Amino acid sequence: MIIDALVRFWSGPEQLGPELSRRVRATAAAVSAPLDASADAIQRAIAPLGGAFVMGLRAQAIHASVPNDVLADAIRRAGGRLLGASGIDPTAPGALAEFEHARSLGLLGVCVSPSTQQFHPSHSAAMRLFERCEDLGVPVFSARPGAMLQSATLEFDHPSAWDEVLKGLPRLRLVIGELGWPWIDEGLAMAAKHPGVFLTTDGLSSRPWQLYSSLLTAASVGALDRILFASGFPFESPARAVEALYGLGALAQSAQLPALPRASIRSIVERDSFQALGIPALAPPPMTPSGSFGFSVFGGSSR
Repeated sequence: MIIDALVRFWSGPEQLGPELSRRVRATAAAVSAPLDASADAIQRAIAPLGGAFVMGLRAQAIHASVPNDVLADAIRRAGGRLLGASGIDPTAPGALAEFEHARSLGLLGVCVSPSTQQFHPSHSAAMRLFERCEDLGVPVFSARPGAMLQSATLEFDHPSAWDEVLKGLPRLRLVIGELGWPWIDEGLAMAAKHPGVFLTTDGLSSRPWQLYSSLLTAASVGALDRILFASGFPFESPARAVEALYGLGALAQSAQLPALPRASIRSIVERDSFQALGIPALAPPPMTPSGSFGFSVFGGSSR
């Protein structure tokens, strides 16, 4: 069963705030296609998958607010195939109350973006949120909203910035987006050090050499089992993201480089992210008449 561990949601770009919405519209214009992150677009994109984790966004520094009530409604409409991570800005007024409200709506994770929200992970207000997440078994996603913003504080995105947090909260489950890029080695070191740290592959589908070298390093440090498949939709489709991963074997072979065993790649693609993060299993995805999940570009059946 394929689970997409990081899908972004917004009803309209205006929810992302002026700076980020401009970047999103510019990206859409560059590819001559809208970046549709609506509930309907997400359901179409993940149709062949077993499910997905859908991220909200709240960042007062850039005036971004994707309402958690709207996200929860989109999750409910999916009929049990999506799980939601509420967008919480840890340093915003009422952050803990918003977290509790999001929990009451059925949102089972929390999504933060330290560089965009402009807080260090060990900030005292953030630690109060993360302590609550550890107590409740709520996974925390550390993810950028999909664009490098001039107003962002990049130093807060260092994976190692979470080291003190995790030493104090050893049961916290943390998911770091984009393998920690541009500090991928740091991300892998954090996964090797802390048993609750996972990394997602979103953002690297269009950079196959970087993705290949990162997975090769992950294998060498024993962190391959901490990597979760993610597309980062709508910036990439789940289908193309899976295809990019399976294409790494041919890439290595053509360049006569060390091979990434197909079984290792398959273990990432088919890893049950919900189970890895302590979330109950969802219903299985719809099957095609042939019994596959419909990914013909990946060589047919998922078996």
